Order: sequence, then structure tokens, then C-alpha cells
Amino acid sequence: MLFRSAVLLACLAVVPFLAMFSHKIPREWRVSPRTAARVPPAPADSPSPAAPADSRPSAGPAASGPPVAADPPATVEEQLRNLGAVSIACVPLAGGTIHRCSCRVAADPSGQLQRVFQTSNPDPSVGMRNLLGQVQFWKHRLASMAAPREPRLR
Repeated sequence: MLFRSAVLLACLAVVPFLAMFSHKIPREWRVSPRTAARVPPAPADSPSPAAPADSRPSAGPAASGPPVAADPPATVEEQLRNLGAVSIACVPLAGGTIHRCSCRVAADPSGQLQRVFQTSNPDPSVGMRNLLGQVQFWKHRLASMAAPREPRLR
């Protein structure tokens, strides 16, 4: 019983302390546990374990075929505007390594009620595409809920 009480008191003191002062912890300390779990990349001159042994580098960019083009952020913004989004923003956070993308979409016909969508990603274009996916999914779900249903026969 004494041990449980001591653990409870320690948690009651340590958890609020960490919550109050977590912003004071240096960024390197917060990031290091995440980076320690990652596997370091293989050197460029060593073959990757997934590549076949007889694979040779291609002659150039034209030989490998056209790259897959991702939607540029302007196109994604246009798509969001077509879905009714306003206040579209993608800004870097304090560290500059992560971008927060957000927008608002009217949830009722009058526009008084708005739904806020947010996402964050190191790559702003990926963040904007994630935001577009969230809005499209929400619009699809609303459309499926509003679809007229056939009356049931009893």
C-alpha cells in the first residue's frame, strides 16, 4: 500500500511538472528518441538489400521514364476552393521543419457554421494534399448521409 501511494504521489507531481515545462526541453532532446529508432540509410555505393544483384544505374533521367508529377500546391488550393474551402493556409511551425496546413469549409448553407480542417507534414505539398483528402472525404460522407433512402415496407 505504501509503494502504491508513493507511485501515485510521484505521478501526481511528475506529470504536471513535465506538462508545464515540456516546452523548455531542448529540441535535440525531444527529437533524439525518434531519430534513434530510425535505421540509418545505406551508403550510396553499396547495393540496397531489395535491389537485384545485376541491376545497373540507368543512362539518365530520360531512360528511366517520366517522373510521376505530384499536384503542385496551387492546383491543390484550386481544388480546395472548388470544394468551398476558405482561409487556406500552409505555414511553417516554429522549428521550420514542419508545416501546418489548414482551411475552413462551410458546414451549413448560410456559411455561419464552418468546419476547420488541419494537418501537418514536413513537406508542405504533402500536407496540402492530405488537407484536400480530408475535405473530399468529409464532403463524400455528407453526400452519402444526405442521399434519399427508400422507404421500408412493413
